Amino acid sequence: MRWGLFVGVASLLLMVSAVGAPNLTLSGSLERLTAVSISIRLDDGRIIEAKDNATRGDLLPRTLTERYMVGDQVEITCAAIRGVYDPLIGRRLYLEVTRLKSLREASPEERLSAQASKAWRQSPNLLRAPPPAESVPGNRIPEPAMAHEEPAAGPAAEWPARQEQIRSHIVQFVSQMPNFVADEVATRYVSTADAPIWSRVDTIESQITFKGKAVSREQIVWNGKLWKSSYRELPGFKWTDGLGSQMSYLFDPACPTTFEPEGNVMEGDKSLSVVRYSSPPDGCEFYWQNYQQFYPGKTGRILMDETEANVIRLETKSEGFPRAFPISAVEKQVSWDFVKIGDAAHLLPVSAQIMVVLSTGERKLAKHEYKNHRHFEAATNITFH
Repeated sequence: MRWGLFVGVASLLLMVSAVGAPNLTLSGSLERLTAVSISIRLDDGRIIEAKDNATRGDLLPRTLTERYMVGDQVEITCAAIRGVYDPLIGRRLYLEVTRLKSLREASPEERLSAQASKAWRQSPNLLRAPPPAESVPGNRIPEPAMAHEEPAAGPAAEWPARQEQIRSHIVQFVSQMPNFVADEVATRYVSTADAPIWSRVDTIESQITFKGKAVSREQIVWNGKLWKSSYRELPGFKWTDGLGSQMSYLFDPACPTTFEPEGNVMEGDKSLSVVRYSSPPDGCEFYWQNYQQFYPGKTGRILMDETEANVIRLETKSEGFPRAFPISAVEKQVSWDFVKIGDAAHLLPVSAQIMVVLSTGERKLAKHEYKNHRHFEAATNITFH
């Protein structure tokens, strides 16, 4: 069997051919319904997503919308299909629903849990939610009495405003990321030991283009030889991020990421200010493997230069994956520096490192360098004042 592992901006994909596999029957909480797909959540937190091709009958999206609400417990039977890309949801689907059976309505607790899910909040979603409890006569829940607290003073009082400033500046930077071209050199490694002993696999060189948050690679050279097929057809561990664009998921105001200052560190002759962040499970960035998705918890650090507060490095770690998921941990690191293009200096990614720990214990590592940045249409610095 040939394996290919993709690491993406908001995702990581382990490609395994499922065509010819027996039908799958799974049960869980109904989380998302679109015009082309159905998603349920299993007990271990995995989201199973399958294509819905129905044009009539019980599987017609309009019929499902009338019969079900978010959180209802269902059983689905699916057939494996070749990956079909659907622009509505922005990814490939590897299962097709052949049958959906109602098990029971959701309990109030299950309904609330489903509505807290990122999958439920993901647009588009045709599923209905029940009216808020307080809108139902006799169901208003009284607000608990709150003890009076004096406003905090000093640095602790300033931090909430500061963390929102950090969040808003990063989101603004990502939204205004300039289009650019650079030369990427990536070296891939593998290790089977818990304490990694890395063995070099190969080197991939390419021209990478960042345009409107989309990343593409052309002029690919694999171990010194021109690769005439697409990037996705390269064998082995691949990535689709390494430029820090996942920051838009972590630091969006809708994402429950929290921040905490962690003092300063010296790196070379630079003093860097450190901010630690944490995003809970079912937060904002998901990983997928064929028909499975999972939203792990994430922790990490932002390192900023003390003088101008420019973001110099982003570190992030994702863990807490279910045993049945093919990944057990992911670590990413992206570093920025000022590079000169023409007469101007711009803060841009200069290196990245992505490591994936598989559920088998095997580790995959890719180290990237970005050089010869060029072809700007606009320029933005991440600067806090």
